[in-house]
Order: sequence, then structure tokens, then C-alpha cells
Amino acid sequence: MAEMRRRIIERGFVKNREESQMAYEASLSSYVSPRKRAQRTFELLNLGIKDALPWQSHGETEGDGPACDARVEITEDIREWDYGDYEGITSAEIRKRRAEQGIPGTWDIWRDGCPGGE
Repeated sequence: MAEMRRRIIERGFVKNREESQMAYEASLSSYVSPRKRAQRTFELLNLGIKDALPWQSHGETEGDGPACDARVEITEDIREWDYGDYEGITSAEIRKRRAEQGIPGTWDIWRDGCPGGE
């Protein structure tokens, strides 16, 4: 199957029903970062994905979204910044934590980084 996908991509077109179905199925994929905030954002879109998401839910959503046959995959290829110990908290909370730890001054992600992250 992977070989057939490679050939389709190289040619840029499909030439039979089997390849057409494979190209269609590939177009029904949603790729999500492994970061919790990206997964939560995806959940809040409430797309009505019929299969279970490939992660443990990060919260509740309201109602049922429109039916969607997309396959959801987690991929490192689109991951965002890793905030490490600062994941999920605001800049104001980070500054407060740093002050409580005796770290003077303001926090700047580019200058100070993130403990446990990038």
C-alpha cells in the first residue's frame, strides 16, 4: 500500500479505481500535534469524528458536530513549541512562579527558555 501511495504522489494522478479510493481516503485525514493544547483545540472544533480520537480527551465539548469520516493521526511533523514545566499556564503565571522561586526580572521565552522544554 505504501508503494502504491508513493507511485501516486510521483505521478501526480490516479489511474485506476483502487488508486482513486486510496487518494480519497488519504484526503480524509486530519493531522494533529502531540501537544495537549493542539489536541484540545482539535476537540473544541467538534468535527463529529466517528472514531475515537487517538488520545485521552482533554475536556468536554458541547453537542455533536457535523458527521466527519476523517481519520485523525498524531504526528511530530507539525508539533509546536515545547513549554515543558510551563505547558498550559499563562505568561503571568510563569512570572509569578519565577518570582516565588527567587528569579528576578521579567520572563522572556527567547532569553529564559522553559524548564523541561525547548
